[in-house]
Amino acid sequence: MAKKSQTKTKYAGVYKNTNNGMYYFATKVKQEDGSFKSIKSKSIYDSPILCYGDLIKLKEGNTSVLEKEIPIQVTPTINISKPEMKLKPFVNVAEEWLDGYKAKTKKQTSRVVEMVCRDILFSQFKDCSINFLCENRTLVNFKQMLSDRPVGNAYRNRVLFIYKSIIEYSYYSNYISQKEYGLVKLLLTPFKEVSETKPSKRKKREKFFYTLEEFEFFVQFFDKEKELQTLLYLLFYGGFRIGEALALTIDDIDFELGFVVVSKSQLQNGEISTTKTANSIRRVYLPKSVLKRLKTYITRAKIKDKLFTINYFILILKLKEYSKAVNVDYLNPHGYRHSCCSFLFQKYKEHNIAIDFKQVADHLGDKVDTVLSVYYHIYGSEKTKIIDLID
Repeated sequence: MAKKSQTKTKYAGVYKNTNNGMYYFATKVKQEDGSFKSIKSKSIYDSPILCYGDLIKLKEGNTSVLEKEIPIQVTPTINISKPEMKLKPFVNVAEEWLDGYKAKTKKQTSRVVEMVCRDILFSQFKDCSINFLCENRTLVNFKQMLSDRPVGNAYRNRVLFIYKSIIEYSYYSNYISQKEYGLVKLLLTPFKEVSETKPSKRKKREKFFYTLEEFEFFVQFFDKEKELQTLLYLLFYGGFRIGEALALTIDDIDFELGFVVVSKSQLQNGEISTTKTANSIRRVYLPKSVLKRLKTYITRAKIKDKLFTINYFILILKLKEYSKAVNVDYLNPHGYRHSCCSFLFQKYKEHNIAIDFKQVADHLGDKVDTVLSVYYHIYGSEKTKIIDLID
């Protein structure tokens, strides 16, 4: 049997060429006539993160990444722990990782991560090699340093996540050995957060999702605020992230075919950014009743560009205000995404059809693994009915 010349990576669409050890991406890109064309890059990337960054740029319409030519450096087939590898400065490795991280995340998130890197990691290990960060003594001292800082465990865990991500990148880039990588994973265990030891009072007061009946009861009170009412219908039936919904324009809607194109997101400060992940770029098909409501709203409000102008923080205040006024549990905007998933699961159940997790994931712009780990617990006691099949 012939040996495979490629292996999958943890980055969707990114593969490793086992013949030369380099990485490439393979995806489908929509053409002007509506068809899709399969595109595969050259095996020229020495890092899966950089390869994934260019894949996202391609999906956003930047075809220049296909013309990129990176000279392949042939590494001698000798012991990987040669002395010159020990001289790789930590700062250089961290900068490489940051470039890849910025390419696949929102600006607001990457700014926070970069700030943590410069304020804590760079100041601590400015003149050290990447291998020094994998030593037993360094790891113990670093975790003790975090314990002594007057910050919460959530912040400490964020620093650990960045630290371990850089080390993981170093391992896959052949800057450190597997033993060093394993030692970091073993010793840098997360700090316990408050939610693990004591239930959050705020979470007790907030509802996790609405049923269809609860949603229809609540949304009727927004008849005089059509913008907000229309937005809530889109969130419930479309499963949009709130940033995706607020970034929609009239050009993103195809009323004839019945779908909305998601290709961008709006940050809380109003800035338009890329979507959360590459999977988030999608078509969201909506029921005819929702499309009719959306068309009526656009006509009456004389929308020319953006569908919604409501501020994110005003939206939160209004939802809390109305929830209190009509005596229903408050549901934050992201809760409508959970509600959509719950609604889809319920429809599969009513029609006695097995849940198609791939279709649900495509509708939400997530991976199947994410739907199973984040949303499937909504299905509740229905999972226990597997016993009926066994009996």
